[in-house]
Amino acid sequence: MTTDHLTDAKNKLNECDRLVDRLSKMCCAPDRSPRLNAVRDEIAEVRTAVDGVEVAADAEPVYAGLDRIGAKIGELQVGCCAPARMPLYADTLENLTGVQLDVKRHFKQNH
Repeated sequence: MTTDHLTDAKNKLNECDRLVDRLSKMCCAPDRSPRLNAVRDEIAEVRTAVDGVEVAADAEPVYAGLDRIGAKIGELQVGCCAPARMPLYADTLENLTGVQLDVKRHFKQNH
């Protein structure tokens, strides 16, 4: 059985979408939802970048986008007032890391 690491990466991005949507719906601070929507837009950009990956150098925009998204999620997480939402942030960050690892596995760049 062959594993399609780029498909796995896109599935993890879909899970990030689901988690960020859930965070947005649960949020009690109206000014945070637009920031979560911006994260969702960046997830879509990374998904498009994954679709365009043909050689290892094509992955740089994917990694840069993941860095930006992770920073934004981290910033939102530390400002969150609801401990019940912490697992959603953690799961989002874990999936973002998984995307990066899947892309690296695709090019046999993993350790």
